[in-house]
Amino acid sequence: MSAPGDTTPVVLGVTLPSAATWMTIFLGLYAIYVIIAIGSHIYWRAVANEQFADPSRREHMNLGVTAGPLSNQYKAMVERLAEPARGTARRWHTWLLGYFLVVTAAAAVILSLYAAFVV
Repeated sequence: MSAPGDTTPVVLGVTLPSAATWMTIFLGLYAIYVIIAIGSHIYWRAVANEQFADPSRREHMNLGVTAGPLSNQYKAMVERLAEPARGTARRWHTWLLGYFLVVTAAAAVILSLYAAFVV
């Protein structure tokens, strides 16, 4: 429900933020994702270089994994690592993918609701 001339909906007596505020929130969440993803990529790249430099650990790496032209480079780098770093890096990759999908789904739902009911 919204008052005549008002573009912000009211749910159970609570005025929800405007669509522009939601867009700012989601852009902030995407910025946090980008910062975490870049930091994670830099960290796991350093771990891969460290493992590759050590001959005893290099033999446990899966160096045959290559990324295709349209595939996820981060995922291919993670699969090259030796255990136990590979398992931890896989969890990080899954967590980052889940974070991205949840933020994207929430943005799509909330902004489509604003487009459908407020405009």
